[in-house]
Amino acid sequence: HEADDRTLRRWWRAADLEFTGTREFGVPPESAPVGLASRLSAAMPHRRELARFSRMYLTRSDGRRVLDVGCGAGNQMLMLLDLGWDVIGLDVDRQAVEAACARGLQAAVGDLLSMAGDQSVDAITMVHVIEHLIDPRRHLRAAREHLEPGGRLVIITPNVDSLGARRFGTNWRGIP
Repeated sequence: HEADDRTLRRWWRAADLEFTGTREFGVPPESAPVGLASRLSAAMPHRRELARFSRMYLTRSDGRRVLDVGCGAGNQMLMLLDLGWDVIGLDVDRQAVEAACARGLQAAVGDLLSMAGDQSVDAITMVHVIEHLIDPRRHLRAAREHLEPGGRLVIITPNVDSLGARRFGTNWRGIP
């Protein structure tokens, strides 16, 4: 949950998406120039997937509101801000929330169950969160209650059948 100082630099966030991110998600403000090496790199399938993951599968959306559950220090929140989202974050780790707030981001200690019932958003992201929850169904119901009609819920979780999980067993980093 530590802040990745590279994400403070807008040019680094733009370069992270490179050509693929520009093509699929729209040009982030003040984006870095895209060269031939970037275009060739972006043509590789794993780079396209990295670009999608970097933006949590959300496209440019000026002024719409997204809630990043498990926001950590706000690295992904900065990426979403670049796409025009109004971003708020929640995390159960007080130090992570303090780090996000120190970066000028709007974050609070808590989870979906502690969020005020009258707050609604256009999208909710939960990256590497659901595998840590005691009662995921309750949190999913809460997510539905907080989403605007037609809103999007993005959940990303480790694949326990992956090569890394099989290779490293109980030492695999995806085990909560």
